[in-house]
Amino acid sequence: MSFHDQHLTDLTQRMVDILEAGDLPPWLKGWEPGHAPTGPWNPTTGKQYSGENAINLMIAQWDLGLDQASWMTYKQAAAVGGQVEKGSRSVRIKTYIPMTDQDLAKLQPGDYAGPMIKYAHVFPVSMIAGLPENLTAPTNPKVLDVFERHKACEELIDKAQNALGITIKHDREQPFYQPSTDTIHCPKPESFLSPDHYYATVLHEIAHATGHPKRLDRDMKALWGTPEYAKEELIAETASYFMGVRLGVGHDPTNHAAYMQHWIDVLKTDNRALSQAAAQAERICQALGITQLQTQALERVQERDEQEIAA
Repeated sequence: MSFHDQHLTDLTQRMVDILEAGDLPPWLKGWEPGHAPTGPWNPTTGKQYSGENAINLMIAQWDLGLDQASWMTYKQAAAVGGQVEKGSRSVRIKTYIPMTDQDLAKLQPGDYAGPMIKYAHVFPVSMIAGLPENLTAPTNPKVLDVFERHKACEELIDKAQNALGITIKHDREQPFYQPSTDTIHCPKPESFLSPDHYYATVLHEIAHATGHPKRLDRDMKALWGTPEYAKEELIAETASYFMGVRLGVGHDPTNHAAYMQHWIDVLKTDNRALSQAAAQAERICQALGITQLQTQALERVQERDEQEIAA
């Protein structure tokens, strides 16, 4: 087994263990509107982790019982004046290095031209001494402000309909996306417990609709409720989490029970399914213009010291 396969197998097995214990992984658990959890982020860059790395670190935070979501490499910590404590446990994540022009020039027709995958080890800031006491995580003012987050959701729904051509009809008692007609069917907004519940539901169905051949072109042929459909549901649920956190509309996990055994079966037979679901979820967010949050990066102490010496 290659190192890459082993990494995927380890991550997938941890997900299977969680599901077989009858629990839900952190990004599928419920939370109330306006109280979005902070996703894993790196204080030295000010950026949130995305895709598979975000999922991997959320599981690690849960396993380690951490109450914070900040991670950085040993070198990054040193660059901002920090020191990883002896015996600290790291988590392996992926980094993607774009091919150089020289690399691309050597490729033959049909060769892989995407980024090179490398691995890095990151540590939680609770295991790093010498860092600023109050690290400010990326925040989104729309999350706490009801008017602003609902406005953002309406703008997203408008984009889905007018820019992406997704039809949304409020004509059914249960929400679903119908690939054959490229139509989302949903109860009327006033039928939901709250506007946030309505928006979260519609965002989930919009995530499914991005799989249409004229958009992100995923396999949408499997019937609802089948094991094959479980992969698409895992993609949509992961995308719903990413969208919900960035828009603050909350998450209701009550429908997951029907898919948990299917997810277990899928993950046991395909160690790439979880990573692919995370990657597709990020693609959905990008297609809808829902960007990751960012905050100010920490000042690099080493660079500052070098400048002072040079001066």
